[in-house]
Amino acid sequence: MTPSRRALAVAAALTAALAAGACENVGMHAGRLCVQPADFGTGTLAGACPPIAPSSTRANHRTPVAPTAISQPFRPGTDLPPAATGFRPDTPTGQPAATDTEPRSAAGNGATTPLASTTPVPVPAGTAPGTGRLPFASATTAGLHNTYSPTAFRYLAQGLDTGTGMIEIDTWPDNTTKQWKVSHSHPHRNVNNCTPATTAAQLYSGTTHSNLETCLDDVRIWLRAHPGAGPLVVKLELKAGFATGQGMGPSQLDTLIAAHLGDMVFRPADLLPKPTGGSYATASDAARADNWPTRSELAGRVLLYAIPGSHTPHPDIELGRHLRDLAATGNIGRAQVFPAVHGATAGDPRTAYKDTAIRPWFVVFDGDATTYLDGLNTTWYDTNHYLLTMTDAHKVVPALSATRPSLAQARARTQQLATAHATIVSSDWHQLPNAQSLLLPRGPPQP
Repeated sequence: MTPSRRALAVAAALTAALAAGACENVGMHAGRLCVQPADFGTGTLAGACPPIAPSSTRANHRTPVAPTAISQPFRPGTDLPPAATGFRPDTPTGQPAATDTEPRSAAGNGATTPLASTTPVPVPAGTAPGTGRLPFASATTAGLHNTYSPTAFRYLAQGLDTGTGMIEIDTWPDNTTKQWKVSHSHPHRNVNNCTPATTAAQLYSGTTHSNLETCLDDVRIWLRAHPGAGPLVVKLELKAGFATGQGMGPSQLDTLIAAHLGDMVFRPADLLPKPTGGSYATASDAARADNWPTRSELAGRVLLYAIPGSHTPHPDIELGRHLRDLAATGNIGRAQVFPAVHGATAGDPRTAYKDTAIRPWFVVFDGDATTYLDGLNTTWYDTNHYLLTMTDAHKVVPALSATRPSLAQARARTQQLATAHATIVSSDWHQLPNAQSLLLPRGPPQP
């Protein structure tokens, strides 16, 4: 097959980058960190390097990418000592410049024009050069389990400051107040680190324990202050599913998300347009065609997906039907959330859904890392360009500390699961920004 112009451009850029020290200037890498290729377990600080001109077309997702050295990510305002727990209770992690500029949609699969800001973007701690130019489903990032928890970070923004690729929020439909509560185990009470900020500086002060819309506001404000950051995945655990009969169903959740994140959201509909015109019929059709935008094209964007919680009557099925019905009536653009198949099983997990019409709307899969690595064919997810979150990364043999592995252990485990075709490696390693900000090519290293 003749290489695409995009693949040739990336190959040329990588060759030049590796010759002079690997450079990156896209997405989360707008700080122009430049590092020399080195052993993955070592760390060296880097100097500035010239930008690599972005390209508008897609890279071959198997373009070989070399590992790079690790450096400490920059966080505005103040930095944390190595022994920190993820936040300083009485000190903001930064006072970024506020901006109320709304994101502007650009042509092509829902890409967003970067926003103007004087706030530096946190630099990823370990980034393989060229990963910003890979399609979204062809790279692996780290994710933070229960990021909303006050025991993880005092403020949600401090979790975002780690450079993580995914945050998780647990939410409950409160039928009495008609509000989406955010907590781990309280259906009618908020227990979280979201604060009602209106500027970026306020993300690190003020009261907490707020509703879901406040958490979404915090995400929006943080991304505005860091226009090169992202894409960010927001994993919603619907602890008690929906309460559709009481006016808290998928449609109402869509409305709430749209009101607070606007066109920052990368919706299921944004995956469907073909580059040559027309649209794919379903999310699965689009994913299998590798129709994902590149990570750099998705800078500043948010992809939300939902999994069932521990007290729920299959909201994944309800959400799948919601997308099916919206598509049938030409209203798929209203959907804000990707449904996810929860649980690691052999074969195509979607066959468990008796309604075959909802299966093609599931392109996100979420389950236990240990189970996925226990003989399951995870190549299938990668071949079809489906998103795959592997949870409880610490439990994979040999088991690591659930909260405090060494940095070398955390980096090696993330690389191990990236090789096993994960797109997100989820953990509770809140105190390791150098692990949370890793960005790697998905799949086995290429020769």
